[in-house]
Amino acid sequence: MSCIHIQRTSAYCRSIVGFQHHRRKIAASSYVQRQFESRSLSSAPVTSSPDTSVGKSSNKDIATDNKYSTPLITDEGIKIFQADPNTASSGLGLTWGSVLWPSGSCLAKYLYWKQQQQRANDDDVDVIDNNTRILELGCGTGVVGLTCAKLGARHVTLSDSASELWPILRKSIEANDIDTTSINIYNLDWRDPSTFLNPSMTNSHHQSNRYDLVVAADVLYAGMDGLFARTLASHLPSKDEIDGQKPPVALIACPFRTDSPLFNFFGIVKRLGLELDRLEDGNGSAAGAAPGTNLCEAFYDSSFVPLCGGGEGEEEIRWRHVATGPSFSLLNHDRVQIFRVRRISGDSSNARAIRRVGRI
Repeated sequence: MSCIHIQRTSAYCRSIVGFQHHRRKIAASSYVQRQFESRSLSSAPVTSSPDTSVGKSSNKDIATDNKYSTPLITDEGIKIFQADPNTASSGLGLTWGSVLWPSGSCLAKYLYWKQQQQRANDDDVDVIDNNTRILELGCGTGVVGLTCAKLGARHVTLSDSASELWPILRKSIEANDIDTTSINIYNLDWRDPSTFLNPSMTNSHHQSNRYDLVVAADVLYAGMDGLFARTLASHLPSKDEIDGQKPPVALIACPFRTDSPLFNFFGIVKRLGLELDRLEDGNGSAAGAAPGTNLCEAFYDSSFVPLCGGGEGEEEIRWRHVATGPSFSLLNHDRVQIFRVRRISGDSSNARAIRRVGRI
């Protein structure tokens, strides 16, 4: 086979993978569409370098009508600009990331509550302070990262490969008066490991790519579990990779779905050397908070409980229950689960070396 034919075949395969990725988003969006239609949203220069300034927004950045021309303001006072998924689309699928969804709101509330309570101990890396460096994967509207920035994080990287989202992210950064030297937008594509940020290296501005906390919300759809697991594991280094410093952890918020890929995701992350815990209340139900709820009541007596371990078969039974039939705390009206992920074996370089996620 000639080199030209190989190159053309490779390019064709990449285009098919990209198209299938967007088709999966559409296939998984019937549940999202119903939520979108039922929720009131009416009040509601980036390069490949992670170091670029976000710059000022422009009225030409994105087409908005009255429904999206003003930001939605969260209970925590964060201004979030949104865009119509239909008009923000690149043509390959609806850009659902342009709308604020409950998982992002729930995770932002948890981080806000943690800082307000100052419930810090030796294991609490999810309390934001002026030394915390944060990476948000698949940021969408950026509600989690923007909340972290307003909580005083040292630096926040908002990453997403959907360039249609960057203008509304710029508008939200500007609206929240966030210092542009402490936040940036980065084009991180889960399908392309060359865009991953190697935590054991420094970037072109001689700044470390190491993050203390990785966050993500509503990023797991059918068919996306392997891609996200590889990306997540690639940004959770071992202690040895970062010169003995305390390794980062990740917090992931996921809404309940009947077609949830969580069960398969749990198995993949374990094979990649990661450990999972779920935030639960005193009754063993998934703890969370919906807009308008009292955070002290919502997260009272909550703690992270391991999902891994147990006797033969017990681990998979628990995984299946959490993925297909979880219970939720009384104030977790949007049925969101928050997971903590930590590395217990292997290293991030092994994950970055994976080329075919279907074989994980």
